[in-house]
Amino acid sequence: MANHFSALKRARQTEKRTATNRANSSHLRTALRDLRETMAKGDKAAAEKTYRETVSALDKAIQKGVLHKNTAARAISSGCAILPVGFNAKAWANNSGFCSSMFSQTPPGK
Repeated sequence: MANHFSALKRARQTEKRTATNRANSSHLRTALRDLRETMAKGDKAAAEKTYRETVSALDKAIQKGVLHKNTAARAISSGCAILPVGFNAKAWANNSGFCSSMFSQTPPGK
């Protein structure tokens, strides 16, 4: 444990920031999971609504520093946050590609 006042203060600040960052990244993962689940159900109207919410969550993650802007852009353009005109529900439900692996619980390299 830190002994100096400044080191104790930095430790407190780190705990607070860690909790905030964890909550922000959890919110993002939940939004992406909701999109995958909604698209798996096959309801296009609900999927379009969830798509807009997911893109909003990705934008907020950029603002809060959870994601780099290019990472979010890649996620949107690669298909995890794109709602095709006539999407195949089974294909989306069984998608084990970018969307499900990029924002998983495990950090990269672990």
